[in-house]
Amino acid sequence: GITLTFIGTPDYFQPATITLTGTGKIVYGFTGTLKYSGFLAKTISAVEFPATVGPYNVNCNNSGGVILPASLLSRTINGSLLLTTGTFTIGPGALLDLNGASLSSGGGYLGGSNTSDLIIQGKTGGTVTMPTNSNISLRTVTVKDTRSLAMNGTDNIALSGVLTIGAGATYDTGGESQVTQNTGGAIIINGRFITRDLQGF
Repeated sequence: GITLTFIGTPDYFQPATITLTGTGKIVYGFTGTLKYSGFLAKTISAVEFPATVGPYNVNCNNSGGVILPASLLSRTINGSLLLTTGTFTIGPGALLDLNGASLSSGGGYLGGSNTSDLIIQGKTGGTVTMPTNSNISLRTVTVKDTRSLAMNGTDNIALSGVLTIGAGATYDTGGESQVTQNTGGAIIINGRFITRDLQGF
């Protein structure tokens, strides 16, 4: 089969489909960016987003949203996750690993469920400010290495599992955002947990 290598930005506009035959596959170069565009919700597949040699950057530009399903188990992004429009949802039973990757929003949001997992790790990527427009449900949230996770000061994390802040990592409430219990919830702090009111006190 043919191996198609992207070093630029394929724009996967919904409702288009990609069909590979035999051993054909898609891989990405170091700067390869996968862009999801359109207006119909898209469930990520292993075809355009392989588990190995996957996209370095991902752009959610789909007003209908993009869903990372449990069938893929997990996906890792090492460059950047840009949420231009729509909601990028970590589906039930799925894990999103931002390993050295930044997360920024141009108008899009991040969503989850009470069995969705998020890891923010690495020494690059800076602070992740959670792009939410309401409370977000997650099972586990892990912030490691020198990374920081900041909330917007209004929306909460409804936690079902464990929020782990590793040594050298930081969690910032951004004001008055809270970590609330959903179907459980615990916090393990080995790094910094910053809490204050909206006035910064």
